[in-house]
Amino acid sequence: MRKRMSTETPGDYRKRLKKAIDKIFSEWVRRKSGGECFTCGVKKRWKDLEAGHYIHNKLDFDPMNRRAQCNRCNQHLSGNLGIYGEKLIKEYGTDKIDEMRLRSNQIWKPDTEELEKLLEYWQMELSKLRETYVKENHSLVKESVQS
Repeated sequence: MRKRMSTETPGDYRKRLKKAIDKIFSEWVRRKSGGECFTCGVKKRWKDLEAGHYIHNKLDFDPMNRRAQCNRCNQHLSGNLGIYGEKLIKEYGTDKIDEMRLRSNQIWKPDTEELEKLLEYWQMELSKLRETYVKENHSLVKESVQS
């Protein structure tokens, strides 16, 4: 990501950073899912899934809050939040979900430096996930060729 352009306001630059982080984080969430909708379990290619939210418009870059969902669950069932919540509680426990809900009520206004660090962090995490995917699939290709 380039630095702030000379004609760009600091606010516009922060918006651009948030959009870039969201794009990378969304791909990370969908790839991390292994191609499965968190709420209904349907299998799809990662590109055909969406990065759903348990708590909307808050905690947008929190992996606990965002999971891969099929279009049906995320859009047509408005996130399928009943099942989403039950599965989060089963995975993390009630206390952790209550903590997440409390965090969602806090005001978070990241400065430019914090957004740049988040972008760098999620770029690295996505790169690691992509590398793992390539290695796993390379092994599968090798095994099928040797068979």
